[in-house]
Amino acid sequence: MKPSFYLDDFAFFEIEPFAGESIIRYLSQTYGACEIPKSIWEKDLLTLPSPIRASDCIAVFVSGPIPTCTASIGDTTLDIIRKENNPTRYEPEYNCYFHYIMKNSDGTLNISEPLKPDYHWAAVGVLKEKYGDKF
Repeated sequence: MKPSFYLDDFAFFEIEPFAGESIIRYLSQTYGACEIPKSIWEKDLLTLPSPIRASDCIAVFVSGPIPTCTASIGDTTLDIIRKENNPTRYEPEYNCYFHYIMKNSDGTLNISEPLKPDYHWAAVGVLKEKYGDKF
């Protein structure tokens, strides 16, 4: 899929009006880390643009609100937690990726390519600290 635009070296993809509708609804209603139920992300995650893999996904979290300008781009993310089936030596078992969500002045939404945060290879303690007692 071809990116719609680049911002700070991150590729952004336009979200179709009905793609990931339930996930976007969660984004627009939350102000802290909020877990999306598995029944929703299993269905909606794969409809979003950008290369998002759901095959080894174990949890998806959102934080909001959806920013309406680039100045607040870091405020809203879609956090995808994946369990590594074969971690290499000294690597923790979880992968964390997140995507920025941005709303344009015309009301369209965009999602960034997957980003690897500092805790990309995450230990259970790191996940508990950020997302609570889910792990």
